[in-house]
Amino acid sequence: MPSRHAYPPISFRPPEPLRQWLTAYAARHGRSVRGVITEALEEFRAVHDHEGYTTVQALTTRVATDHLDRAFRFKFMRPDKMAWYPISFSGLEYTHDGLLTPAMKVKATQHLIDVLSSYGCVIRFGGGMDVSTAVHHVLWDQWTQAEIGNGRFIGRMFDDEGCIYHGCTADEAAKYALERIRAIGGDLYSVTDQ
Repeated sequence: MPSRHAYPPISFRPPEPLRQWLTAYAARHGRSVRGVITEALEEFRAVHDHEGYTTVQALTTRVATDHLDRAFRFKFMRPDKMAWYPISFSGLEYTHDGLLTPAMKVKATQHLIDVLSSYGCVIRFGGGMDVSTAVHHVLWDQWTQAEIGNGRFIGRMFDDEGCIYHGCTADEAAKYALERIRAIGGDLYSVTDQ
């Protein structure tokens, strides 16, 4: 006789503490254990229906600042030097005058974006704004009060020599970068593969 099931039935025996909890939960809600398990599996299926696709979740301010702080401190600036030393990472070159060319600034911007990506974090902007262009503006350009608001840092975060604004630290740079990213309609997101 052919099977009437579209899929082979699943049979499992959960551990005793879980069985007791399921039985008590089902009884409290006037449902069968099978119904509770089926509903839980349906919720799991709905959440993981796009298996293999990437989902993103906005990071809290604290977590986003922590990601940016680690990126600045250990992968963008020199972790073994004081903050006033110029940025340095593999492939970054300075002119004989000790300046960064516009192409090297673009490379530095992309490096920071890639470091954040390696941490499982992406930057996204609304309105189709290009991430590289926006992050470049965050790092290298002078800002106006109209862009960022009164009482906020408007200086250039990094100058043409690759040095952070005088008196600024990596954790302050992280805070300022996040403020600026959000001021122009962006945010940091956690990327997870399901």
